[in-house]
Amino acid sequence: MYGIDVDLIYAQIPFEKIETDFDIMDNEIIQWNKDKRSILALAGVRCLKNIINISPNQGLLVMLMRYVKLWAKNRLIYSNKAGYLSGHSLAIMSANICLEYPEATSLSFLIKQFFNVYKAWKWEDYPLKLVELVDANEEFENASKIVEPWSGTGSSQQRGTKNEGNDGTQMSIITPGFPEQNTTFNVNEFTLKRIVIELKRGSTLIERYSHQGATKIWDVLIKELDWKTHYNYFILILCRAGEFERNGPLECRH
Repeated sequence: MYGIDVDLIYAQIPFEKIETDFDIMDNEIIQWNKDKRSILALAGVRCLKNIINISPNQGLLVMLMRYVKLWAKNRLIYSNKAGYLSGHSLAIMSANICLEYPEATSLSFLIKQFFNVYKAWKWEDYPLKLVELVDANEEFENASKIVEPWSGTGSSQQRGTKNEGNDGTQMSIITPGFPEQNTTFNVNEFTLKRIVIELKRGSTLIERYSHQGATKIWDVLIKELDWKTHYNYFILILCRAGEFERNGPLECRH
C-alpha cells in the first residue's frame, strides 16, 4: 500500500464552542485544559508554529529542516525512541542556525554552519533553547499543575551524578513555548557519541570538499550509512510466540 504515513493525535479543547476565528496559539487552550495528553499534543503543534514564526527566513528554514532530516535518517541517527534525534529536535537545531545567521541567503551556507556549530556544542552543559522559559506562574498556573515543564536541572556532573542515559541530561534541546519539553530526553551516552561523530563527519566533509569547489558534497554528506560494514559485532534476537500468545493478539513494531 502506497501513501504518506500521518500521526493523528486527538486533543481536547476546553471550549464549549469552536468559533470560526479559532486560533491554536490562544494560551487559554493550554491554561484551562485539564487533560495531560491534550496539553502535550497541542504543545507539539504550537511548538512548530513558534519555530516557523520566529525564523527570519521561513523558506530557508524549511529547506534546511528537510535536508538535515534526510541526513539524520540516512546516517541512522533519527529515532527519538531509540535515543537519537527527532523531527522536533532537528527543527529546533535548524531554527537556531537561522536565528544566528539572519542575513543568510544560501542554503549551503546554513548547512555548513549547522555542522560547524553543533560539532563543538557542549551538550551536557548547555541546553539548546530558542527562547527563554515561560513563567508558568503568570500565564499557565493551572496547566503547570498537570504537566511539568522542563526546568533545566543542570548536567549530570553539576548534580554530582553520572548517568549513562535516559536521565534527560546527556543532551537537552528544548521546545519553545509552554510546556517546555526536552526533545532529546532519551539520548544516552552511546547515542550522543554517535550523533557527535556524524556531526564531525559532516563538518570534515564540507571543509574537505569546499576547497575543491565541488557540489557533490551535498550528496556525499547524506550518503546512507551501511550498518552491515560499519559495525563489527551484532546480536541476533529470535522471537517465538508461545501457544497462549498465538491464541491472542500479537503486536510487532519495527
